[in-house]
Amino acid sequence: MSQTLEAPRNHVDESVCKFFGFLESEVKLGQQMLDQGVYTTLAQYIKTSLQSPLSLSIEMLKRSNEQLMHFMQAVVRDFLKSTTLVQAAFIGDTQKGLMYYVVLKDDTTEHREKFFDFLDEYEYLGIDSLLPIHFQFLPEQANDHFKEEQKIV
Repeated sequence: MSQTLEAPRNHVDESVCKFFGFLESEVKLGQQMLDQGVYTTLAQYIKTSLQSPLSLSIEMLKRSNEQLMHFMQAVVRDFLKSTTLVQAAFIGDTQKGLMYYVVLKDDTTEHREKFFDFLDEYEYLGIDSLLPIHFQFLPEQANDHFKEEQKIV
């Protein structure tokens, strides 16, 4: 059952109408190009979806995971830079999640607790099984064992 859109009442409605207008023009162009045997990006996407829905779903999942990783790297980087407790921080291997090596200015249980609180909040989001985040606390001497491109703080 389709619904008729009324005239836009707010910014979101205006955006939806603009998007529909864009889709309408893309569909018309796609139909014209397909008549000539040429696939537009949208037509190719539809074709791939119909021919191999599983591979398309897997590709979308990969992209989503990559975006989640980039987003969480930015969040953790901001957290590490914003705290006054960190002397140095480095990112490690990202094959099995996000691994951060942290050298605290004053390595105490109380200071480490700030990081565990961060991880508790992250776990509460329910995405920690998709992208685990780990902090490993190191002594100051460990700074020399990391490459400059790994350094965050």
